[in-house]
Amino acid sequence: MMRCCVLEDNNEDLNKIVECIKSDHYLNDHLEIQTFYSPNQIHLSTDNFDILLLDIDLPEQSGIDFANEYLKMHPNSKVIFITTHNELVFDTFKVHPYSFIRKEYMHIELNDSLHDLLDLIKLNKKELIISDKGHAITIQQSDIIYIESFKHYCYIYTKGCPDPYKTRISMYHVIKDLAFYFYRVNRSYIINLNEIKKIQNGKVTLKNNLEVSIQRGQTKKFQNTYNDFICR
Repeated sequence: MMRCCVLEDNNEDLNKIVECIKSDHYLNDHLEIQTFYSPNQIHLSTDNFDILLLDIDLPEQSGIDFANEYLKMHPNSKVIFITTHNELVFDTFKVHPYSFIRKEYMHIELNDSLHDLLDLIKLNKKELIISDKGHAITIQQSDIIYIESFKHYCYIYTKGCPDPYKTRISMYHVIKDLAFYFYRVNRSYIINLNEIKKIQNGKVTLKNNLEVSIQRGQTKKFQNTYNDFICR
C-alpha cells in the first residue's frame, strides 16, 4: 500500500479527487489517501508520502513552493499537480512533477496518470539480490548509483554506503536483472540514469562527480537513450 497525499483547499474539488480515485478498484486497493486543506497541516520531517496530489493555488503557500520544500526532505516522492491554472504548467517544471492534470479533465486524466505512476514506483522499488562474502544481500535498485566491473567482480556503489558491495558476477548477467533506468556506458561501468549530472565531450558526470567515458562510437546512441528516459 502506497501513501498518497491530496492537498486541496477547495472542499468540493477535494472530494472530487478522492471520489475519482476510490471509484477505481485498483487504485483503491493500492493507495492509502490522506487529505489536507493547507500545507501547514503537513509535517515536512515526518509525513512521508509516495505520491503528492497538489493544487497550485493555495492561500498560504503555492503548491509549487510547497513541493519544492517537501522534495528537499523526501526526494523520492512523486508530484502530480491538479489545477485550473493551465498557464502555470511551465512554472511547475522546476520541481520536476510526474504530471500536470487539468481539473476540467480530471475524470479522464487523473486515474490513468496514477496507474502509470504506480507502475513506475513499483519498478523503482525493484530489488537486486547478490552474493557478497558468502551472504545473500538485497539491494534496492533505486539506491544504486553505478556498478563497476574489475577482474571478474562487480562492485556496486549505493547511496549512503561508503564501501561498495562486491560480487563475483559478469556485467552481462547483472544488467539483465536491472530496471530500465540503468545503462552500460562502456565495458566497465553501468550507471543509473537518474544519477546523471551532465553529459559533455563524450563523458558522463554523475551527481557524486564521478566521470565516466562513453564507449567510443556510442555517444549518439547513449544521448538518444537518455533523452527518451527523460521524456519517459
